[in-house]
Amino acid sequence: MNGFSILTLVKDEHRYVFIYTDEQVDEVRRSIGRMASDPALNLSWYDAAGLQKRIQRRVDEAAAEVNP
Repeated sequence: MNGFSILTLVKDEHRYVFIYTDEQVDEVRRSIGRMASDPALNLSWYDAAGLQKRIQRRVDEAAAEVNP
């Protein structure tokens, strides 16, 4: 990856937007997990798993670009 990545989820009236760099991938993953465990938010563990999968897909795509 290079530059910034943007990950979004719209669920009901809530919008979750994550903007991060390559160096922040682990931090974003942890943040998503904390948000999913927060009962005050409507982000479910299913939502979190989907976001994590999208992050991993982007990481894998970037690695494939570097090492074809």
